[in-house]
Amino acid sequence: MGETNLETTPLHQMNPESRFSELVADYAKYRPSYPAAAIDKILEGFENRGQLVAADIGAGTGISSRLLAQ
Repeated sequence: MGETNLETTPLHQMNPESRFSELVADYAKYRPSYPAAAIDKILEGFENRGQLVAADIGAGTGISSRLLAQ
């Protein structure tokens, strides 16, 4: 997929990399994290959290992945 005009090209015809590349820094900067209580709720009931393996599919910027890893 070559160069596209962001204003006139339909979204389904755009290369996702060029469509989002310029927005990534702002998204990561302004996207809020999740409260610790939310992660605690997800992990509630697991006896040994240190041995827990999780797959965060579609992780985006990885906010929840980082929180789960901590």
